[in-house]
Amino acid sequence: MLLPHAKQAKHLNLLGVITLLALSLQGAHAASSSVNQWKGAIVYAGSQKVSSGVPVSNCHVLSNEHAVRNYQVVDVSIDGRHYAAHVISVDKKNDLSLMKLDTCPIQHYAKISDSQPVKGEKLTSIYYKSGLLFSKMIKSTGRFLGYLDITTEEDKEMLSMVIDDTQPRRGASGGGVSTEHGLVSVIFGVTDRHSIHRTFAVDYFSLTAFLKKNHIF
Repeated sequence: MLLPHAKQAKHLNLLGVITLLALSLQGAHAASSSVNQWKGAIVYAGSQKVSSGVPVSNCHVLSNEHAVRNYQVVDVSIDGRHYAAHVISVDKKNDLSLMKLDTCPIQHYAKISDSQPVKGEKLTSIYYKSGLLFSKMIKSTGRFLGYLDITTEEDKEMLSMVIDDTQPRRGASGGGVSTEHGLVSVIFGVTDRHSIHRTFAVDYFSLTAFLKKNHIF
């Protein structure tokens, strides 16, 4: 009489393992989807595109400070729909800005990574490249080279995340940079001088500090 019970217990344990494995895979897929599902935004001042942007909540879009400087109200386009938004917070030192839409229509927004990227890790950027008739969403990849103290064109010193690109992400300011764990940065500039292609983005700790200050992260 013990053998059937033993077989049944083994069968139940096997079912339990299969169930746990399925749930684990489902959770991993959901986590992956949350990282890759969001789409970028386009920030306009008047009729002119000034930068890309990253939706970080149902109501908020993250971008660069230099893009929205001198503006209090901008127009944000997400999935072809336009929304009025107010610039509610800026960090001039780290070139960050946060805009709040008058409504909260954003269904898919970027998950913020709980950890900084490691050297050599693949990073994926999402931004909008301007065209003659419309802007096209671009998704590109590069490797994280590390952090570097740089001097910007405005003679401002800042700690920058450096990304190695085969093609620099020209016009990518305000685009989001993600690992498989979530958003880790926002692009603010590129260089392609002397055949050296580099993308510069806000350092992870400045990004998360800014978001925490604004109760996003």
